[in-house]
Amino acid sequence: MLDQVELGRDLARRFPAELSGGQKQRIVIARALATRPLMLVCDEPTSSLDALVAREVLGLLMRLQAAEGIACLFITHDLNIVSSIAGRTAVLHNGQIVRSGVTEEVLRQLSDPHPTALVEPIPWFS
Repeated sequence: MLDQVELGRDLARRFPAELSGGQKQRIVIARALATRPLMLVCDEPTSSLDALVAREVLGLLMRLQAAEGIACLFITHDLNIVSSIAGRTAVLHNGQIVRSGVTEEVLRQLSDPHPTALVEPIPWFS
C-alpha cells in the first residue's frame, strides 16, 4: 500500500510524530485504499498542507482515481481545488444544495451570495 501512495516502506515503522503532514496524509489514503473502496470521501484533504504538498497529494488522488477506478467525493471550501480537479460540483449552504452541475458552469454562473463569497478571494475571478 505504501508503494501505491508513493511512500518508502521504511515509513511503516515510524511514529506519527516522525512524519510530515504530507506523509501522514498519504498514510491515511493508503489505509483507506486497503479496503478496496469504490469511493473515497476526502474531507478537506489539503487544509493542513502547504501549497506544494497539497498539489502533490491532489495529484496522487487524481492518479489513484484514474488507475483504480475509484470515485472521489471532495469536501472543501477551497474553490481553487474545485476548479482544478472536479468535473461536477455542488455548493452547499446551511446543509442545502444551492447550486450543482458541471464545475465550470457552476463557477461561471454564481449568483447566490454564499458561493459568490467563496469565489471572490480567487484572483482569476476578480
